[in-house]
Amino acid sequence: MNWYDHHQQPYSFGVSIHATQQSASIETRGHILKGRHVSEVDLLSSEDTFLPWREFVDRMKSTAKEYRGSMSYEMIDGARIMREKFAEMMSVDQTRGGKLSPKCWSKHCPVRYS
Repeated sequence: MNWYDHHQQPYSFGVSIHATQQSASIETRGHILKGRHVSEVDLLSSEDTFLPWREFVDRMKSTAKEYRGSMSYEMIDGARIMREKFAEMMSVDQTRGGKLSPKCWSKHCPVRYS
């Protein structure tokens, strides 16, 4: 999901879910990108197939280095941590102690989605 905060700073977050027949567990991983949106080009290989998770992570880390501090990339493991981080990122004051404002769930929210 891509959006802009009330300072017009671009953000992106996403989730990868992986399961196999050999295991009863489901792997959940997430990412947060500050300073840039994720596009279709970031997700696809040169053969127009989706990149494996590890390659996507490597691509995003490399891109963050190219942006020299104007972009950051963070990987997240675990659903609880993802919920906390995503809520924090989308809160108006962007602090861990900040609360999501009820007005942000309406069309008048200062966060703009793309």
